[in-house]
Formats: sequence, C-alpha cells, structure tokens
Amino acid sequence: MIPDSGPAEPAYYLYIHYNNNGSLAQGYDPDGLNRHTGDPVMNDLTTKAIAEPDAAKRKDLVFQIEKREAQELWNVRFAGGATQLDLAWPAYRGRQVWQGTTSRGVSTNWLDRNKPPFKV
Repeated sequence: MIPDSGPAEPAYYLYIHYNNNGSLAQGYDPDGLNRHTGDPVMNDLTTKAIAEPDAAKRKDLVFQIEKREAQELWNVRFAGGATQLDLAWPAYRGRQVWQGTTSRGVSTNWLDRNKPPFKV
C-alpha cells in the first residue's frame, strides 16, 4: 500500500511521491523493472515544479505531471480505497485548508456570497 501523505503544495506532494529522490517514492520506472531509478520524465517535471516560483507555470507543470501519471498509471487507487466523500457548496470557503493535526483553531471558515448557491 502506498502512503497517502505529504505537504499541501501540489508540486511538493508530487515530488515526494514521484521523484526518485522523494521520501515516499516507490521507484517507478518506465520499463517496469522497479530498479528505483524513477521515471526520467517525472524526475524532470517534479524537479522543475518545486523550483518554479511562478504559480501559473507551477500549475502547468503539475498538470503535466498528472497527465504523465495518468498515462503510466503507477499509483492506481484500489476499489473502495476512499473512506469518505466530503461535499460542500463553493460558497463555503476556508474548509480543509489546514491539514495538520494541531492548531486547527487558527483556521477560519466563511461564506463567499459571490459563489453558488448565492450567485449562479
């Protein structure tokens, strides 16, 4: 089973899971020999993503990483792997922004009346 933990920033999350130097990397490689060399494409994309200061460019790199993972299917979730389904209106803001185990009291939730269901 693959651990599902990591930082909230998507670039760092993907780096630790898919870069050969990532702390939770499983050693995926394109030829399937599991030599723990990592996929050269993922190593390159994840390294670029964590070094990119521009949020829009980093987001594009994350999309490229997701596309590569979808092509290779290294980390497929097993059926029934989810333990819950959590839904909320888009207007309910600030939810789940604090993923740590302590200091949740400093997080704030609010209603954004410019989003559905208040405005459609």
